[in-house]
Amino acid sequence: MKFTLPFPPAILNPNHKKHWAVKARAFKKYKNHCLIMLAAQKPALNLKFSITFHPPTKHKRDRDNIISAFKAGQDALAHYWGVDDSEFIIQYMPLGEPVKGGAVVIED
Repeated sequence: MKFTLPFPPAILNPNHKKHWAVKARAFKKYKNHCLIMLAAQKPALNLKFSITFHPPTKHKRDRDNIISAFKAGQDALAHYWGVDDSEFIIQYMPLGEPVKGGAVVIED
């Protein structure tokens, strides 16, 4: 299994200072975008997987913040597969090379 989801938008970074309602709308929009991409790619359920974040630029990033920003994507995975995300066994890989627009690569 290997598939790609979009890189989380900057507004979902926990250090981003926006009103909670603005962040909530961005969270919902990103989660829905991930669900659409999951439906198109139809990945099989596997509770143990690795995630590699490929940022959109070479700008230095804090990996913990990227993981937090990806919470909506993780929720989309749980929703798509019909499981609780507490069942996931995730290995976060070192940051990958930048790619245009950014990407989150998930593989088992």
